[in-house]
Amino acid sequence: MKFLKRKKNLKFCNLILFNHDSEFRKSSFLIPRLISLAKKKNIISLKKIYKENIIGDFSHAHDICSAIYLLIKKKVCVDRLILSSGKKTEVNKIINYLLTRHFHLKKISILVKKNNKYIIGNNSLAKKILNWKIKKNVFLAIDDMLKIKSNYI
Repeated sequence: MKFLKRKKNLKFCNLILFNHDSEFRKSSFLIPRLISLAKKKNIISLKKIYKENIIGDFSHAHDICSAIYLLIKKKVCVDRLILSSGKKTEVNKIINYLLTRHFHLKKISILVKKNNKYIIGNNSLAKKILNWKIKKNVFLAIDDMLKIKSNYI
């Protein structure tokens, strides 16, 4: 009986989370794989990924966790709240960032496929309701991943 009472008091919220990365990601995720390939200087595999011209909405997990914390603290229930960076990020820029900044290799500069198939999250509702601000970006997540020695590095 007590369980049923508690269940009635539960509040639910649907969140749509876009790609978010941190140093705790497994090696099978995209950015840890890119880091591993760059560290191994596997330029052939990086060029294959580069050629695909992948574009997405990537953010730092710290920002996403902050938004979830604010949501819990505020005790609001919103349907389909979107948590994302709200920015277009090209994986090719991530690859070149890794190669030049962290591994002192040349940028990749090859012809790529045209890509118009990407989705950018509209996080304006989360910003408004939670007074949430993006403080970090995916490049800082990469820096964090490289600072902490992990299985994929």
